[in-house]
Amino acid sequence: METVSVTKGNHGRGINSELLSSIIIEGKQNLFIKKTTPSCITSACLLVITTKGDYQMKKIYCQIGMLGVLLAFALPAFSKSNVACPVETPYEDAGGSPVTFQDKFGYDVLEKMQCNKRRSNVKMVMQVNAFEVGPVANKKPYGFRNLPNIIKDFEKTHGIENWRIAVVIHSGGFPFVVKGNDYEELVSNYANHPKVDVYYCLNTAAARGHKTNDIVDGVKFGPAGLSSIMDLQYQGYKYIQP
Repeated sequence: METVSVTKGNHGRGINSELLSSIIIEGKQNLFIKKTTPSCITSACLLVITTKGDYQMKKIYCQIGMLGVLLAFALPAFSKSNVACPVETPYEDAGGSPVTFQDKFGYDVLEKMQCNKRRSNVKMVMQVNAFEVGPVANKKPYGFRNLPNIIKDFEKTHGIENWRIAVVIHSGGFPFVVKGNDYEELVSNYANHPKVDVYYCLNTAAARGHKTNDIVDGVKFGPAGLSSIMDLQYQGYKYIQP
């Protein structure tokens, strides 16, 4: 059994003025620290182990520094605060100037916000099988209205750069892909975005009599909407339905 003794300076009141404390471990077996002093736990220690033989005394010198004090106080604070996000704010005022999360939602919003993990190679597939949503006087494009917020959340809030989104349009979403619809420019912009792919179901195209020259520029085709979604999931895309 190894024994642990601690040498203290300043009449046993703590670490001496040279900020050194020696923990002396005696034993014939391999070095094993069963317990240590609070001063070493709460400090940044520089450990130097010297061994001159199996029966020699082993010494560990633990240097107490300001870093240890800082860690002791800072780590609890970091555990309570949200340091993963936001990387930057996605919000702006009417003049286009950034608005912080605290100014927009309250001073303690970051403490109550659950950040997403900052992942790499993020891939999402969105099913769009409807056209417009909302009251008649304020219709919004189903699915496509969510894309700006999703992309800002990836890039601004979480600092995720390596991402891709696939949009699969079928059934009731077919008007999005037809030239001349109210959202043609919006759909074309996303269909030609370097990180977004927009697919149109050929089964829906067949049912509607659509030819390739009827379709918004940049839109690609999938043989069947639902099986295209399944295949994208096999490729690592995560499915969402707005």
